[in-house]
Amino acid sequence: MKKEVRNTLLGLSVAAGYTAVLENVFRKYFKRNPLDRNAFLEDEKIREFVEVNRPVEEKWFKEARKTWLDLRSYDGLKLHGVLIENNTTDNYIIYSHGNNAGLMFGLNAFMNFDKLGYNILAFDHRACGESEGQYNTMGKYESLDLIAWINKLAELRPECNITLYGVSMGAASICLALGTKLPYNVKHAVSDCAFSSFKDMAKYQIELKGMSFQPLFATFELFLKARLNISMKDLDCKEALKENTVPIMFIHGTKDSMVDFECMKRLYNSTAGKKKYYPVEGADHAQCRFAKNYYLNIDRFIKDSI
Repeated sequence: MKKEVRNTLLGLSVAAGYTAVLENVFRKYFKRNPLDRNAFLEDEKIREFVEVNRPVEEKWFKEARKTWLDLRSYDGLKLHGVLIENNTTDNYIIYSHGNNAGLMFGLNAFMNFDKLGYNILAFDHRACGESEGQYNTMGKYESLDLIAWINKLAELRPECNITLYGVSMGAASICLALGTKLPYNVKHAVSDCAFSSFKDMAKYQIELKGMSFQPLFATFELFLKARLNISMKDLDCKEALKENTVPIMFIHGTKDSMVDFECMKRLYNSTAGKKKYYPVEGADHAQCRFAKNYYLNIDRFIKDSI
């Protein structure tokens, strides 16, 4: 009897542990939770670079010629964005930011793309920044919001040539959107450190903690269905890219501690369109942008794919 009680208590303890992990994963990835701008900046040189350049970027943004925009998502959320047009060109970058971040995290990218002659449309994803919502969906509904912004820009600037550029969840949102028929204005896409699927990323994170993902999988599916009405299948970028025809560049740091570097290989192998593979040696999650010639390489990809 004592053995049975002990085993029962052990089972309950393990179940409670797994439930706590699931709650933590849900809260971390799906609930509105503003991100520290210095997240992932463990490298001292990169942190110093960011701190020195942030005032320059903020000054540039303040002086940039911009128009603030809003639109309603398909489910009624008010989404906030900005159109920056310093260049007399039809070439536009649409910036899709990462989880729990916001458009203001993209200032370095905006300034660099501006120097290269691009106009920029950026926006806060749902449950981020000044956009409404308490929960994000790691790309499922964000991809639909992205399509709404693409349509908005195409309506405002019918002759525009659009490059979709995203980081982390924002890149995954782009990959998911590419599985649909997009306006002809979308000419290129750049995916920086996207997960190949949320399942792949969750498995990687949980196994790094020394736990087995398999006992959690079915339960987490129930979590997502009950709370957000989505499933793991909705967050599979590999499947979406099988329908892609837009030239796409995949970027990923070889030392990514959040999204397994192998995700880039899976995405590259899955996509049906023209593609380019750009690994950044030694970069952690969302830090590839600090690599030498990062933006020049993106610009070259865009021009070579015209």
